[in-house]
Amino acid sequence: MADHQEVSAEVLTRLRSICLARPEVHDELAWVGRRWRIRTHTIAHVLTIDGRRPQAHARAAGTDGPVTVLTFRSSGPELQALRAAGPPFG
Repeated sequence: MADHQEVSAEVLTRLRSICLARPEVHDELAWVGRRWRIRTHTIAHVLTIDGRRPQAHARAAGTDGPVTVLTFRSSGPELQALRAAGPPFG
């Protein structure tokens, strides 16, 4: 994990305040970046892509970085609305 760039403190602080406002959410270090979970389900994961690392995320995002990426769990009408909104969601 030491070869990955850290997510900025400003981004983490903002995400923490949003995610921890939900019931039962806790945050923890992920294999890279930070994630917020409800029990065993990840609801949000933030990390920094830099120099094409981590490779899977760089491929999915279509960038070598540096860029901060947030992935989150969504489904149903909420997911459809996000897809219809276009970039950065669709």
